[in-house]
Amino acid sequence: LYYGDTVYRKIDLRNQTQITIQRAFDDQRLLCLKIPHEYDTIIRCNNFDERATMIQKIEQFLDEIQIGHEIEEPVKSILFASAFTKRQRQELLEAFFKAVFSEDAQEQTPA
Repeated sequence: LYYGDTVYRKIDLRNQTQITIQRAFDDQRLLCLKIPHEYDTIIRCNNFDERATMIQKIEQFLDEIQIGHEIEEPVKSILFASAFTKRQRQELLEAFFKAVFSEDAQEQTPA
């Protein structure tokens, strides 16, 4: 995803078979891309037409590379609540590594 000359996010879609595009029912500027094994990307467009154009381009791209997609229309509060964010992913990874390293340290401690 990029805006102008700035790249904001690169996503590897090679192993993907299905992507969910959520467009907020009660906010005509919001959309969310839900890609398995990735954190979700929430995009706020300037207006309804810009969002519609973006969704159309995303759908065309996914069709070209033969990745299935579905459209969901949750209300904005549900869209935000269900999004798996970069921060949540980081917290999950930190908890995982803490558990692994504490377990490893306990195994190496002599009894």
